[in-house]
Amino acid sequence: PTLATLIERLLVETTSLRIRISSIEPQDLRPEWFSLWNDRRVCRHLHLPLQSGSDAILTAMRRHYDLERYERLVEAARAAIVELAVTTDLLVGFPGENEDRFAETTAFVERLDFAGMHVFRYSARPGTPAARMSDQIPEQLKTARSERIRAIAESGRTAFHHRFVGTTQDVLWERAADGVWHGLTDNYLHAYTETPEQLHNRLLPSRLLKHHYQGLWAEVDCGGEN
Repeated sequence: PTLATLIERLLVETTSLRIRISSIEPQDLRPEWFSLWNDRRVCRHLHLPLQSGSDAILTAMRRHYDLERYERLVEAARAAIVELAVTTDLLVGFPGENEDRFAETTAFVERLDFAGMHVFRYSARPGTPAARMSDQIPEQLKTARSERIRAIAESGRTAFHHRFVGTTQDVLWERAADGVWHGLTDNYLHAYTETPEQLHNRLLPSRLLKHHYQGLWAEVDCGGEN
């Protein structure tokens, strides 16, 4: 049995509103599974950890993929799944990440244009092989590099959100704070609205009007529940 087997059974044997693959390693995702996303209950969102945009660093990290394989996978996913959000994790400051290798990373993430990135700074853990490497990166440089990548991440996230201004998307509304509700589209757009209606755990068509906070302000059609 594979992950695809599980998803197929969930689609057949349950009435789940949504199935979201929260995170999957690139080497564990197969392009032949993308037909599963023809069922709109499977969320159009893939979180594929990248960690580095340098093959030399990926090898040092002992990752089980390279950049060519990763990029082909993302291209195949985007071709198969309309309006897919691809998000990722990136680790900066791994030992051996010199200026050239960091430049490779910035170029790669800019080219792939992620809808979101979680950016982390490498922190040595005692007893690990990486902690014993001689070419450690100074903390100040790690901070500067993480800020650079976060700026790229914010640009990509904003551009992805902008594509959906003026469209109507199904939003699963989750919680309210100070009268403002927060929810998610299946492709991981954060939506906000203000209404006296009780929206908790309701999947409703919502028109995305404008940028708001880290997402989009929405107008909800409370009569169109799915």
